[in-house]
Amino acid sequence: MAPSVYLDANFFIRLLESATEGISAHDRLWDIIETGRVRAVTSWLSYGEVLVQPLRDASEGLVLAYEDLFAGRMLPLACVGVSEQILRAAAVLRARWPALKLPDTIHLASAENAGCTAFVTGDRKLGVLDHVRFIDPDSRHDLDRFLTALP
Repeated sequence: MAPSVYLDANFFIRLLESATEGISAHDRLWDIIETGRVRAVTSWLSYGEVLVQPLRDASEGLVLAYEDLFAGRMLPLACVGVSEQILRAAAVLRARWPALKLPDTIHLASAENAGCTAFVTGDRKLGVLDHVRFIDPDSRHDLDRFLTALP
């Protein structure tokens, strides 16, 4: 089975909303997910987070793109629900790291619960779990190290 990586909401925002020249690390990781070398996981919380600005801007095309993405029509993406078990684990993480906000710990708890070996986010403060590799998608070094370790 392919290793699972957790994708934070900011990964999707950068992937779909940022105009970059050439191939970005986000694009490279997207391509690897499409080939099945890694399994992409996120929380339905990400869905709620990514829709805010497109809804505010009345950007129907972007809203539809996010709907397609989270429905698995653009990328094989597993979305986990925010369950009682996830919220309990998030509370434990918040108790341990009080500087983290509840949405951040929900993402971390969701990654742990899904058995993810890596957590992809540009938010460095989320790299707190010893057993889950933090990957900053803007860092070629982080991404290259992760990719070379893949089976």
